[in-house]
Amino acid sequence: MAKIDKDALVRLDLNNPVFQENLLTLQKPERHAALDALNKLRQMTWSQVYRDNGLKWEKS
Repeated sequence: MAKIDKDALVRLDLNNPVFQENLLTLQKPERHAALDALNKLRQMTWSQVYRDNGLKWEKS
C-alpha cells in the first residue's frame, strides 16, 4: 500500500462520468457550493483536510 504524504496538496480526479453527471445536474447554488468546496480542497494538504471542521467529511 502506498504511503500518503500528509504535507502534499490534495489532487482531485474529476474524470468519473457519474461524478460529472451528478455535478452538472445540480441546481446553480448547489453546483457553485460544490465547486467552491473542491477548489478549497485542491489548495489544502492532507493534514489540513484531516483537521478542517468545515468540510464535514467522514473516514470510511
